[in-house]
Amino acid sequence: MITKLKKIVLFISLIPTLLLGQELKSQVAVYPVKQQNPTKLNGIFYYLPRNVVKVDVSVAKTVKVKGPYAEFADKFLGIKNIVNENSTTYEIAGIKLNSFPEPDPNQIYQIKVYPDKDKSLVLSFNEDGTLLNCNQSLKTKKHQLNQKFESNNADINLSDDLVSPNEFEKIDTIIRKTNVDTITIEEKFYKRTVSEKPLEIKAKEAADAILKLEESRYNLLNGSNEVNYEKGSIEYMDNQMKKMEDEYLLLFKGTTQYKIINYSFTFIPEIANEGKNNNLFKFSNRKGITDLNDKEGNFVSIVTESMNVTKDIQNIENKDKKSKTESAYFYYRLPEKVRFDVNYLGKSIASDEFSISQFGEIGRLPADGISSMEFYPQTGVLKRIIFNQQ
Repeated sequence: MITKLKKIVLFISLIPTLLLGQELKSQVAVYPVKQQNPTKLNGIFYYLPRNVVKVDVSVAKTVKVKGPYAEFADKFLGIKNIVNENSTTYEIAGIKLNSFPEPDPNQIYQIKVYPDKDKSLVLSFNEDGTLLNCNQSLKTKKHQLNQKFESNNADINLSDDLVSPNEFEKIDTIIRKTNVDTITIEEKFYKRTVSEKPLEIKAKEAADAILKLEESRYNLLNGSNEVNYEKGSIEYMDNQMKKMEDEYLLLFKGTTQYKIINYSFTFIPEIANEGKNNNLFKFSNRKGITDLNDKEGNFVSIVTESMNVTKDIQNIENKDKKSKTESAYFYYRLPEKVRFDVNYLGKSIASDEFSISQFGEIGRLPADGISSMEFYPQTGVLKRIIFNQQ
């Protein structure tokens, strides 16, 4: 229907402001587009806003890696609280709800302006077609998905000063006897081979290194060394040895890494879906957030509940029968208060309340005798009105 327009059509999502320099009775007529003949659709158009709910979800990912010497932690160091197996788990860390406006494609209105040399009509628009206050600048914000990563470990870089290499040289003595007639000749030579140390030996060396570092730190802090170090030097050496000790301990205790992953989902509330579970995504502790068609996990859904604040206000749009007659009115929103609950496994894990335009009613404001009108861009509700002085 819109493609049939003969002139440049400017769509606007109401409002925030209409500046009407003089009385508008003979200047402006407004029609709901769905009531108009498509052949007459030319001029200026605006939308009423509707509200979209944005659901921001933070998921904590935990990755545990078993240490290579985990089975010897109790034997050599007496440590029992270790990572026993590799694992990756997910948990919902937080959910935050927000709302933002967008043009409602079901609420489009046509403005017809009749020029009058003695009267003025000023409309200011931004680049996306929103009607703005001429004294107000537009600011846009960028929303980004951030991922925050925190880890209680670093890559393990062990020093070679305390633990010997993983391979050692083995020397076997071989004696060969040769009998020549009645004479026995004995030759002795050495066969050299390189063998890898058994895991238990390497674990024992790492444990010895830890105990040696603990002893060195104790002696350093208690002044048992022959050299009288300055305080700054003592602190530095102690920190370095503590760092090395922690790295060796990771070989026994294992590592645990934490990562925060952020997701965003949008939901358009509709009266027809009130009270129903509207699925957003699936979640499982093993895979985290997945698509709705994934076989694993449980649904995370959002449910709406109207507070019925505007239930006694007559719906002018539905009951106005003057479908094709010109009318000097501007249409605006009367939003409804709506509660939102995000449910998982039968329980509410987040909730909030917002004013939702499409759950409320549509009002009609006569342009006759009005010089200025201003509306809230978030909901389209009337914010300010200035009448002409008689």
